[in-house]
Amino acid sequence: YSSLSNLRAFPFDKIKVDQSLIRAVDTSDEAAAVMRAVFGLARGLKLPVLAEGVETDAELTFLRGEACDAIQGYLLGRPCPISDFAQHTVGHGRAAASRRLGNHELRVIKNSAA
Repeated sequence: YSSLSNLRAFPFDKIKVDQSLIRAVDTSDEAAAVMRAVFGLARGLKLPVLAEGVETDAELTFLRGEACDAIQGYLLGRPCPISDFAQHTVGHGRAAASRRLGNHELRVIKNSAA
């Protein structure tokens, strides 16, 4: 059982969007409409949006157009130990990410549960 009224019952600090909602935003008007509704809800609630599973430039372009706050996904890189990521970033990862993200910021956030 699911209801939008439950959104008021639980405290949360961001909306995290599963890759299944992002996957077809560039090929399906319905998928794009659902995502725009999610972004509208987030703006109304003053919550940031994190998009998971971003794998294509088309998905990134859509999310940038909707002013998505944060993205995760293979487009930016595969999961790896933080030491490997740091070593890669020092070499060429930062420049590549900068070209891909444009004016957006690449932030590394360490998960305290990890």
